[in-house]
Amino acid sequence: SGLVYYELRNDGKTVYTLLLDQSAIHPKVNSTFRVDLTTTPAALAVIDGDVQVRGISNDSQTEAHQGQMIQFHPSATAQYTVLDGIIPNGFDQWNDQRDEEAAKQIANQT
Repeated sequence: SGLVYYELRNDGKTVYTLLLDQSAIHPKVNSTFRVDLTTTPAALAVIDGDVQVRGISNDSQTEAHQGQMIQFHPSATAQYTVLDGIIPNGFDQWNDQRDEEAAKQIANQT
């Protein structure tokens, strides 16, 4: 269980795949998303970009865009539920602050 933020780039040459239980997650463009395994069902929130989720052992798939969430239901007939809106998490602001601080440090390097 846990909460993980991903910032994955899609440059056309490098393919990133995140495996989560019975699903493969691919950013379609440069994407930032959060995977929350502390909730039931597990959820993926797309903060920026677009992601595609495919079932590993079947043909089920869906997409989520910026501002949407996917809930995972691996044992159900409909494996994914796409929701409009992101449920805020206390770590969202912390993650944003870390990104801003990293950008400042890069800008201040000589």
